[in-house]
Formats: sequence, structure tokens, C-alpha cells
Amino acid sequence: KTHPQYCAYISFNSYWNVVQAVSIGGLSKFLVNYEFGRNLLIDYPSYMTFGVFSEDGPTKKQRSTQTFKFRFFANGYSKALCTKYNYDINKLNNLNPDFKIKASVSGKDIAYTGTAKILIECAI
Repeated sequence: KTHPQYCAYISFNSYWNVVQAVSIGGLSKFLVNYEFGRNLLIDYPSYMTFGVFSEDGPTKKQRSTQTFKFRFFANGYSKALCTKYNYDINKLNNLNPDFKIKASVSGKDIAYTGTAKILIECAI
């Protein structure tokens, strides 16, 4: 039996944002390996992440300007093709997928209100 495959990508608005993400991510990855590093990250999040994270969380202005957009692309086999090959995975794997679908989800403030909206949509 084959399993779905998933690959995630992320994009940034500028090279400076890439440098920040790599720097902060690398520093955090190093620090979490040691107890003193974890304590520094917990006690001084703003200093250790160069102001990206803070104990206070984002301001209302920051939350109002945040947006997110997820785009999903899927390739697979149509119901007609699956029926033709009696849903035999070994036969279907030798064929090229004949079914494509695209979907997107977008909104504002994924960290706070966006998370609640996503959970509600999943429950529905």
C-alpha cells in the first residue's frame, strides 16, 4: 500500500527575512540542546530572538497586519481509473496520475484567531 506524500515550502518577502530566520533558527537549535540555553530562551525570549519573539506576544497592530496563505496541490488517480484497475495499487503505481486538484486557505493572524478558525473548520 502506498501512502500520501507531502512536501512543505515556505517563502519570505525579502532576503533579510531569510537571514533572520536562518540566524534565529540556528541559534535556537543550538541553545535548546543545553539546559542553560533553554533557560535563556525561556527567560529572555526577546533578547535571544533579536526581538522576533517576546513574553508579551504580538501587538494588536502586528496581529492586524499578519496574513497567511496555504496552497495545496495534489495529483492522484481518478475514480474511473481506479475502477478500471480494480483499485490495485501495484497497477496504479505504474501509471501517471490523471487527476489534479488545487486548494488554498488564507486569512489573517494565524497565531491567534487564525488557529481557532482552522480548528473550527476542521471540526465542521
